[in-house]
Amino acid sequence: MKLTAVEAINRVNESVTVEMLLQRTKCCTGSRQVFLDSEASHRDPKNLGVLVTESGRTKFSEAAIDDPTAYFNGKTIRVRGVVIRKENRPYIEVNDPSQIEMVK
Repeated sequence: MKLTAVEAINRVNESVTVEMLLQRTKCCTGSRQVFLDSEASHRDPKNLGVLVTESGRTKFSEAAIDDPTAYFNGKTIRVRGVVIRKENRPYIEVNDPSQIEMVK
């Protein structure tokens, strides 16, 4: 069952599939982590973040996606993973490009 970002926020520690339009993307300075957000502000209480981990970023590069921020910005994606809370915000950690697909 596909969930919206808002529905997934309340599914902490559950494996979910979420379909959402990315409204903000950001590459961390000081690490290779990438954040893909469902809302324009990552502080928005309705925001679900997708965190591409450092090890995941390497796999994205191997899959010819060198800059996930540019590749996914403004696109609708379907992401699979477990919802976690990090710094009191909901995220899905992505360690492999197979966890994210573009929705046509």
